[in-house]
Amino acid sequence: MQNSYLYLLCKKLSKVEWRRLVDFAASPLHNTREDVGQLLAYLEHYLPKIKASHLEKENIWQRLFPKKEYDDAAMRYLTHLAYQVVKDFLSWENNKQHKIQQQLQLLHTLRQQKSDERIWEKELKDTSQMIDKQSFRGFDFYENTFTFHQERFDKAVYENRSATEGFQDWADALNVFFVAQKLRQGCLAVSLKAISTTDLRIDFLQETLDFVAKKEEIQEIPLVSLYYQLYLSLVDIQEDTYFEKAKKILFSEGQLFDETQLREFYVLAINACIRRLNAAKMNYIEEVFDIYRKGLEINVLIENGLLSRFTYNNIVMAGVRLKEFTWTEDFIHRYKPFLEEKHQESVFNHVLATFYFKKQDFGKAMQLLQQVEFNDVLHNLDARRMLLCIYYDLGEWAVLDTHLDAFKTYLYRQKDLGYHRESCLNLIYFTNQLLHLNFSKPNKINDLRIKIEKCENVFEKEWLLKYLE
Repeated sequence: MQNSYLYLLCKKLSKVEWRRLVDFAASPLHNTREDVGQLLAYLEHYLPKIKASHLEKENIWQRLFPKKEYDDAAMRYLTHLAYQVVKDFLSWENNKQHKIQQQLQLLHTLRQQKSDERIWEKELKDTSQMIDKQSFRGFDFYENTFTFHQERFDKAVYENRSATEGFQDWADALNVFFVAQKLRQGCLAVSLKAISTTDLRIDFLQETLDFVAKKEEIQEIPLVSLYYQLYLSLVDIQEDTYFEKAKKILFSEGQLFDETQLREFYVLAINACIRRLNAAKMNYIEEVFDIYRKGLEINVLIENGLLSRFTYNNIVMAGVRLKEFTWTEDFIHRYKPFLEEKHQESVFNHVLATFYFKKQDFGKAMQLLQQVEFNDVLHNLDARRMLLCIYYDLGEWAVLDTHLDAFKTYLYRQKDLGYHRESCLNLIYFTNQLLHLNFSKPNKINDLRIKIEKCENVFEKEWLLKYLE
């Protein structure tokens, strides 16, 4: 049973959903077999405190049918029927929450049934008002608008082949929906290329970009305009006006989008900043920090009660780079509970150590780095890098020498480090060069500076170069 689709679907249900599911299965409109309801009631009782024995098919059969001999085929069929009921329930639950889609489906049914004209006009008016009252102006709004005017036009054409009622509204809504989706795909493709080698093809993207560039009225629609400016800011990192426009729309029109849509916009804006930071446009550290803080303020960076550990780390990095130490320290402690539990302590200790290191509070930084065991390999690498810098800054030459050897050994023992191994080995190499550099010879200093500047893969490059100024 534990490998069944039924179990996998049911284990995600909340207590409230379970109660509604049992009521749903008890209705003959949704289920006509009593044993299906009994099986679901059994799972509702045992899933919260599940034991392997509770899910053995034979044990379930014995509990449901104590007087019948176990029949594997019948049990599998019963499980299949229960799975179908749960699927129907989830669809029903979802439809209940989407009143406009229900109303649009009603319009479709009324049109097909050729219902009384007074009923059609009443429901058409009610549907139009429901759509207009929608708080958000994201994809759902334009999809609903498109479907509404399609039904309206199809009804008019059925009654009069030359009728055009609703046609232009239908076409315009489709344009907005299609253009915004294409621009969204473009944004996501650019972001995915940074972490994947898969070739992504998006048909009609260039045509869409040309269409938007020529059609000013569609640029006035926030959903389209925001994706358009974000796409341009992602592909052209040298031009700042695209990002400036995107940020202005994001901050001034953000209330037009639901939480999921808004979160995606914030992630794309952050990616646009990171691409510029990677291109050494360091003024964008202020921009990304501003976006992070605004995202936290409106609670859009928290998803399902959790803050990504990568976002948590990146916010701290931005804060310390800008020397916003008071705000950053408060953030580290305030948002620790929002980290995924299995990573919470490790990530918290890592960013706190980084905070003290960047603040040059080396005593507290070393205490955390030396006493805390980081299970994550990349956190371990960061800890070793920070200790290397601290030992050098404090002139602890003997300890540093031992640390460099241990660091190098650790790197060669670890697998799948990718570019991290090369970047750390180059840091070790250049640190050794610094240790043995004759600072009385300017030409030697300049030679080492040039080597470091030309090296593409080396961690703590700024830290190394500051000793060669």
